[in-house]
Amino acid sequence: VRTGVALNPNTSQDTLHGMRNDTTVNHVVAKNPHARADTLHAIAKHRSTTDWTRQAIAGHSNTSPETLHHMATLKGGSSPVETMLLHRAVALHPSTSPETLHHLSTHKDTKVRAYVASHKNTSPDTLHSMRIDGNREVHQGLINNHHTREDTLHHLVSNHTMSGDMLAATANHPNVGLNTLHSIKSKLAGSGWEKHIDTHIAHKTAGLFNSMDAHRKVLQARLDNNCPGGNHCTHAQKHESRISLKSIKEDDGIKLR
Repeated sequence: VRTGVALNPNTSQDTLHGMRNDTTVNHVVAKNPHARADTLHAIAKHRSTTDWTRQAIAGHSNTSPETLHHMATLKGGSSPVETMLLHRAVALHPSTSPETLHHLSTHKDTKVRAYVASHKNTSPDTLHSMRIDGNREVHQGLINNHHTREDTLHHLVSNHTMSGDMLAATANHPNVGLNTLHSIKSKLAGSGWEKHIDTHIAHKTAGLFNSMDAHRKVLQARLDNNCPGGNHCTHAQKHESRISLKSIKEDDGIKLR
């Protein structure tokens, strides 16, 4: 009877919470879509709970980042295989925190690391630390993650063997820089991808021109005494603006090569 109550989607959240310490049914409560976050946390921390049950909790939409972190860092699981599967589930959960993902970024299981590399909550710094990972699935995750920085992408292209498809995907990344695009073009020489990469280089170059042109106009406005707030530019502000404007003009040749 209690199992039926625990499974029933019409069972109230308070009733489910009251069953959290019942070891005969709390593994069923963990699968009920209406179980609250505090209910799931209590079950996850119960000493009799197996990693198999924790996998269900890791796949539950109401599981909190705190509970996910507890399960990712818990010592002495049911078995190495079940613990590995639990960590995979944690790495896939949309609410897993950047801290937990960083903890899992050096996991011995390739799938866990690949899920971390592609997770939307993984921090750019954690992603950058994974650039030295030698696994192709991890590289693919880094390329697919829009939070991956340009220096991370450049390292991947420069230091790892990548397929044409992966290089092309890197060229599509919103954070890819011109230097990396030129490296990609060099690696894809003779493959038929050159025109595709040239298009990205042209778009990136145009974007840099527009950005620097806007910056130059702001600095020029300062030189013309149009300072923020309508204040008259001081001699020091004019001097600073002239230096900045000169720096941008000198950088144009480097950044747009």
